[in-house]
Amino acid sequence: MNRKIDYFQGMKIALRFKRGILLCLGATALIITGCKKEEVQRPNILFAIADDWGWPHASIYGDPVVQTPAFDRLAREGVLFNHAYISSPSCTPSRNAILTGQYHWRLGPGANLWSTLDPSTPVYPLLLEDAGYKIGRFRKSWGPGDISDWERHPAGHDFTKKGFSAFILTINGGLSISSSSTLQNLGNLSWGICCAMWPHGQRQ
Repeated sequence: MNRKIDYFQGMKIALRFKRGILLCLGATALIITGCKKEEVQRPNILFAIADDWGWPHASIYGDPVVQTPAFDRLAREGVLFNHAYISSPSCTPSRNAILTGQYHWRLGPGANLWSTLDPSTPVYPLLLEDAGYKIGRFRKSWGPGDISDWERHPAGHDFTKKGFSAFILTINGGLSISSSSTLQNLGNLSWGICCAMWPHGQRQ
């Protein structure tokens, strides 16, 4: 009789052990699934800068005379800054400040008009390129001055002659885009008079 009791008690203990193992495995699977990070969608960056463009000379800012429908659309689909100020009222130092995120007076000779920029200074377009973005620039992205000692232009690859559509082709697998395309359905991009960056290198 004692042997039968011992047998049944042993079976109960074994079943409890198996159930415990299954519960542990199930909990572990839930934890692993819950901790799995989704791929973060990196944003497109379109940076536009214009000399002598004062506030509020864009229709989205409420200007009754100057109408800027293309700029307004970009602002509606992106971010519109209402309290953004340039660091210096001069071409080269203001662009050096934008590219580096530093006050122009911290950049040595780069604080002056028609100057340079120390190639050891980190600039955000090249940091984004190193992180996988495709970058490009158009027209007066930097300068005037001399940055011939830079291996890569601090504002990215030059698309001044070919334009924005050529930049899109280089990162869109050679596919053209329609006039109805928006920045959202093109993928992750950064572009502008200053520079443009696209992380994935393919249309999404």
